[in-house]
Amino acid sequence: AEEGEEAEDAEEAEEAEEGDAPSEWYAPYIERAVEMGIVPDSLLSDYSASVTLAEFCELAVGLYEFMTEAEIEERDYFDDTDNEAVEKLAGLGIVDGDGTGNFNPDRELTREAAIALMYNVLTRGLGIELEDADPDFDDADDIAEWFSDRIGAMQAAGFVRGDGSGSFDPTGGYERQMGIAALVLFYDRILELNEEAEEAEEAEEAEEAEEADEDGEGEDDEDDDDEEADEDEEEDEDGEDDGEE
Repeated sequence: AEEGEEAEDAEEAEEAEEGDAPSEWYAPYIERAVEMGIVPDSLLSDYSASVTLAEFCELAVGLYEFMTEAEIEERDYFDDTDNEAVEKLAGLGIVDGDGTGNFNPDRELTREAAIALMYNVLTRGLGIELEDADPDFDDADDIAEWFSDRIGAMQAAGFVRGDGSGSFDPTGGYERQMGIAALVLFYDRILELNEEAEEAEEAEEAEEAEEADEDGEGEDDEDDDDEEADEDEEEDEDGEDDGEE
């Protein structure tokens, strides 16, 4: 009987371990997120569970503080939560409540709400400028009006690509593993945008330098022409003097 119980316990433990493991596609991103130190230990399990609003705030704060290399000092408070990450993002004006003093921290996040929150982190928190754009998904009409412009801007900047079939699934669930992987992908895209901006700036500076060189060569040619004209004029004057003599 004891052997049977031990075997059953081992089987249950194995099933629990498999249930805690992230999907194969998300695993490398979760590994990177752990190396970056942006995921709290409390979210390193039950990866297929729906992420809550407060949990996603914890992930967002992890990325923000990793990129700024500083802890958020600002705080704002709600009546229904004492989650520090929520208070930090509220202090920065990245999240707000429901107008009654509550935040609803345990509300399960949808895809559109998650992307809209990250838009606020990037623009209001990190100061990244994103151009306004309408979302270009097959189901764009299903996106809530108050999220639409932010999701369009995120798509235009390459932060959002949809589900691979042309749709976004705005009201679809957002799993923990999806949220963790998304932050790593957002980070990579930010680095790409910074690199693109640096390359554009270098190209602009090179173009300005080339134009300056061309202007300088033109001025040199004009100076040479002026010198030649002066020499010719002097020669003519000398010729006239010799004729008078």
